[in-house]
Amino acid sequence: MKSTWRKWLDRLDVCRRIVLNILFVMLILLVLAVWMSRDIARLPDEAILVVHPQGTLVETVALPNVRSPMQWLQPTEQVPVHDLVRWIRDAADDPRIKALQLELDELNEAPLARLDLLRRAIVHFRKAGKPVIATGNRFSQGQYFVASAANLIILHPLGFVDIRGFGVYRSYFKQALDRLHIDVHVMQAGTYKSAIEPFTRDDMSPAARETNRRWLEQSWQFYKETVRAARGIKAGLLQELADHPHRLLTETKGNAASLAVHLGLVDALGGKDELDKQLAGLLDLHAQHLPQTVDISRYAALHHSRRPASDKPKIGILVAQGMILEGEQPPGTIGSTNLVRQLESLADDSRYQAIVLRLDSPGGSALASETIRQALLKLRRKKPLIVSMGSVAASGGYWLATAAQAVVAERTTLTGSIGVFGLIAKADRALDMLGVHNDGLGTGRMTGALMPGRPLPDELKQALQLGVDHVYERFLNVVSEGRSLDKEKVRLAAEGRVWLAPDALRLGLIDKLGSVEDAVAIAAQKAGLTNYETIWIQPARNWRDQLVAELFEGLLAPVNGSRLSIPDPALVSLQPWLNLLGPVQQGKQIVLALWPVQP
Repeated sequence: MKSTWRKWLDRLDVCRRIVLNILFVMLILLVLAVWMSRDIARLPDEAILVVHPQGTLVETVALPNVRSPMQWLQPTEQVPVHDLVRWIRDAADDPRIKALQLELDELNEAPLARLDLLRRAIVHFRKAGKPVIATGNRFSQGQYFVASAANLIILHPLGFVDIRGFGVYRSYFKQALDRLHIDVHVMQAGTYKSAIEPFTRDDMSPAARETNRRWLEQSWQFYKETVRAARGIKAGLLQELADHPHRLLTETKGNAASLAVHLGLVDALGGKDELDKQLAGLLDLHAQHLPQTVDISRYAALHHSRRPASDKPKIGILVAQGMILEGEQPPGTIGSTNLVRQLESLADDSRYQAIVLRLDSPGGSALASETIRQALLKLRRKKPLIVSMGSVAASGGYWLATAAQAVVAERTTLTGSIGVFGLIAKADRALDMLGVHNDGLGTGRMTGALMPGRPLPDELKQALQLGVDHVYERFLNVVSEGRSLDKEKVRLAAEGRVWLAPDALRLGLIDKLGSVEDAVAIAAQKAGLTNYETIWIQPARNWRDQLVAELFEGLLAPVNGSRLSIPDPALVSLQPWLNLLGPVQQGKQIVLALWPVQP
């Protein structure tokens, strides 16, 4: 008995020590946070703002799905592009900020529309009469697009500017599936609906090649013209770099950095000393008397903590980013249940006189898209609703956009893709070859027809195709009614074809080329507002997502940073497709989607 009590007391003592240690660590963290906040408050009267984005530009921060089998993926970082843009624009009007220093080495590739958002903010900073210098050990194509907005670009002497052009390349699995005796049955409406091609072909179809070539060439032309105008380089130079780098490098005997200077892509080679020298020249100061540097996360923490509350009328901006799926979904995907709940709340919220939906989605579930569209229509009946398209608002994403009173798209937005598909994979032949046989009975002819180990009856496939055709006709009607277009005109723009924003404008699929600020201006006009403020509304989170957010923000992000670490987006982007295609395989879902691509 005494020994048992002793064991319990020992365990209690261990628990006591653990709790005390946790409290001690929390106290240390609290003291550290207070000390750092005191440091933040001492922002100098003159400073150089340092922008060093680490990770991928995103419309809104995505959270790991704790229910996902891919949750073990190693973390990377995300940079909320709208926060970054807002802080740079604020700094342009802040007399304490004298210059902007861009460090772009850790900026990952991103859709051109998001890079252009950041680039335009830098141009705005320059228009305020303040210099910008961009530095890098090397510049990827996306990094260089952003850097081209600077007054001066400094490259490491062993660095290079990597210009390759834009492209779409996919892996095709039909031959592999045939060898594995796996049959993929496709129900499709839309000649250009190419999302299912990797499962049904061994190469890109002529229709997909045609539509991809058009938007790729338009995007590439926009990239080249933007950089050429900013840098004053000769026409055709970027194309020459993308086509014949060897020919150009021969002139400098392989010295890519010297070639970049010679071609006017960068202004100087060097490191910290060269940076200080160039900054001093731009600010008309001695290099020893340059203002202190201030990281943008530190600047933002101070700037926004001091911003007073306003009683002005408000226009809310709600971001919906990612695949459209049914039910509750974490931020980074568009879940019909949580988004509808939030839209219903905003419709009744008297604080907001209008709503701008910032939409960035390649599509997803047809049922989820229609559920959300109905909620958008209800909101629109109570207050103005404007859609601002991000890098992509296609297929199911475009289905949502039709509910708005006006649609504004970025210059390089991909939209359209008005088409529908369903897909079912069958492994009955593969199982037979392995000696695995499926047998049983049911009360209906189609009871077991959707099981992967049983063949798909022709009658059921025909029935599923009828369902896809019905949803396609419904899609055409939704666009025709929402955009006030003749249905036959919509049909000509449909067939699953993807359009870049200028073409979409010509076809009447959108109303204007412009930014989210342009969408806000339209919302204000329709609400009769002249003096107002905009509020970025956080996506709805359930308790599970909120807990994950708190854990990841606390454990993986900088104390005063604006980034959140999550699994690598190149891999995480597959997870919504797995979530989407699961019900498709079971015959429970019809899909409106554009396979995710970016230049």
